[in-house]
Order: sequence, then structure tokens, then C-alpha cells
Amino acid sequence: MKRIFVFTSIALLLSILVTNTTFAAASAPTSASGTLTTTSASFDSVRVEGGNMIIDLSSTVAYTGTFNGTSTVHGILIFHSGGTGVQFPPWRANFHDVEVFTGTVNGVPGTILLP
Repeated sequence: MKRIFVFTSIALLLSILVTNTTFAAASAPTSASGTLTTTSASFDSVRVEGGNMIIDLSSTVAYTGTFNGTSTVHGILIFHSGGTGVQFPPWRANFHDVEVFTGTVNGVPGTILLP
């Protein structure tokens, strides 16, 4: 008897979950157009560690068009020396940033975090 109750409860729970579940699908990509202008930029710090040049930077960007608003960018740019201690040439670089856009996208207001 207890076994039937457990199976019935599980079946009931599954049927509730299945009937109340909604599925969402992503919409098709749409094109965007416009311009962007860097309105300010600065190197907040520049240092050399292990032959690598590391630059902490920040900037402000103004967008017009599909995206209409401003963003702040905080990033780190690393020029790798390739083990020779010489920055240029040969060198490789990595850039990592976080951008926060505030404004409208197709007229819809909001804030977007672009990691």
C-alpha cells in the first residue's frame, strides 16, 4: 500500500510539473546600427611585472543609433614580453574589460553589463 502511494505521488508531481512548465525560445538576431565615440580615456596605472607591461585603464563611450546612451569601461591591458624582456617586438597582448551601458536599445531603457 505504501509503495502504491509513493508511485502515485511521484506520478502526480510529474504531471503537475509537466503541465505547468512553459518553454521559451530565443528570438532571431536583429541588426543594429549607429556610431560610438570615446569621450574620455585614461591609463589609471602602468607597471611592469616579470617583463610584462600591465596597464589599468578606464574610458567613457557615447553611443547613438540602435544603442543610445553612454557606457563606462574599466579594463586591463597586458603586453607579454615573450620571455625576452623586450616589449616590442616580439610581443603578445591580452585585454579584459567590463563595460556598463546605460541608455536605450531600440527605445527600451535599461542598463547592460558587458563582462
